[in-house]
Amino acid sequence: MFLRVATLIAAASATAAIGSAAPDAHADPNDQQFLDMVHSYGIGGQDETLKSYGHEFCADPTGVLPLRPVLYGQGVRPEQFYTIKEAASRAYCPDKIAMQPKS
Repeated sequence: MFLRVATLIAAASATAAIGSAAPDAHADPNDQQFLDMVHSYGIGGQDETLKSYGHEFCADPTGVLPLRPVLYGQGVRPEQFYTIKEAASRAYCPDKIAMQPKS
């Protein structure tokens, strides 16, 4: 009985591991274009957070972007956010223009 339960647990674990290695079914086909533009300017930050911020920029009409402090914590500097928004507008929402911050 113990051997059978252990075998079932092992099989379930292997299935879960294979499923977690699969690519994200909801990945945006423009993600790589966005990341390539961002990284070409030497901007750091974790890819998943950058992509989420880009989508957040496109979806939010108010300009309140909750992931901004997270990206600060990942080494993104304040002057780099315009470039991230510009990359997002080109890759994800070409109808939304990223505005240059006022000096």
